[in-house]
Amino acid sequence: MTNPDDTRFTEQALKDQDGKKVPLTESSGGPVIGEATLKYDPGTQTLSAELRIDDPKLAKELGDYPSPIILRPES
Repeated sequence: MTNPDDTRFTEQALKDQDGKKVPLTESSGGPVIGEATLKYDPGTQTLSAELRIDDPKLAKELGDYPSPIILRPES
């Protein structure tokens, strides 16, 4: 049985996401609070997200919170 939390991606699939922008929400189905820009790093072969939060109060609360998204290609 496959674990749904153990999803694997090819390196090309990660590269294809580089530069895509997606709405950032406070919670699932919640209001849009900013935007996430996906970034592929060929050195580490990872996909991460740069987060931009439009609400100044929420941005201050989160501070320099690291990106919650890091994906690596299937080995």
